[in-house]
Amino acid sequence: MTPSTTHAAELSRWLDSEDLALVESALARVRQQGELSLMPQVARLLGHPDAATRRLAQSLLNDIKDPLARGLVLEAIAAAPAPLLGPLVASCWESGLDYTVHLPVFVELLLRQDYAVGLEALTVVQQMERPDELALRQALARVEQQLPGLDAGRQGLAQELLDQLQSWA
Repeated sequence: MTPSTTHAAELSRWLDSEDLALVESALARVRQQGELSLMPQVARLLGHPDAATRRLAQSLLNDIKDPLARGLVLEAIAAAPAPLLGPLVASCWESGLDYTVHLPVFVELLLRQDYAVGLEALTVVQQMERPDELALRQALARVEQQLPGLDAGRQGLAQELLDQLQSWA
C-alpha cells in the first residue's frame, strides 16, 4: 500500500470505531486533508446514534467544495436508506456545487420520496444553472406525467419544480 492508501485505510478504521473520540478525530482529519474516497463512509455516519457525530458528518458533507465529490455524494444517495436521504440531498445544495447535469436524479427524488426529501431536491434544482435542452424537455415531461398521481404536499413541490423548469424553457 502507498502512504496515502495506508492513511486512508487508517482513517476508514477510525470512522468505523465505536470510540466517539476516534470517530471525531477521523472526521476532522478527513475534513483537513480532503479525503474524498471516504465520503461514502462519512455519509453513512449521518445515521450514527450519536447526535454530535451526525452533526460533524453533515457539516463535513455540506462544506465539500471539490467538484469530484459530486459523484461520490450521488453514489451515497443511491445507496442510502430512506432516513439518510434528506441530509444527503441537503448537502448537495449546502455545498454550493453545481449538480445541473444530474437534474434527472433530483427530479426523481422529488417525485418518489417523501415531502422532506422532495423539498431538499427542489432546493438543489433551484440552485442549478439552466440544463441542456434535452434534459429540460425530459424533466418537464416526467413531472407533467407524474404530477396528477402525487399526494397534495408533493403536488405542491412538483408544481414548484414545474414552474422552475418552465422558467428555463
